[in-house]
Amino acid sequence: MKKLSMAVAVAGLIMAGAAAPQAMAADGPDYPYVTKPCPGDQQYYGDADFTKFWECSNGIAYRFDCPAGLDWDLNLLTCNYPEAAGRIEGDHLRT
Repeated sequence: MKKLSMAVAVAGLIMAGAAAPQAMAADGPDYPYVTKPCPGDQQYYGDADFTKFWECSNGIAYRFDCPAGLDWDLNLLTCNYPEAAGRIEGDHLRT
């Protein structure tokens, strides 16, 4: 049982470290995220740049990048393949 608990703890640390690089470039020398006030009560919002999204926490929205080649899917609220995300650029579906 003790080995299983240790394995779960190590896996959690690995997953936490894997998520950190999604943060955007520094907004300033002492603050590593691009932020703005949350525009509403939702937790996730899309961005004008289809490859980015905003996540709200305690009234502050933080901007993140989708992994390379993916767009933010407004319906599923996750990064998805562009053809599946269905984001519209002007009058055309982004491809």
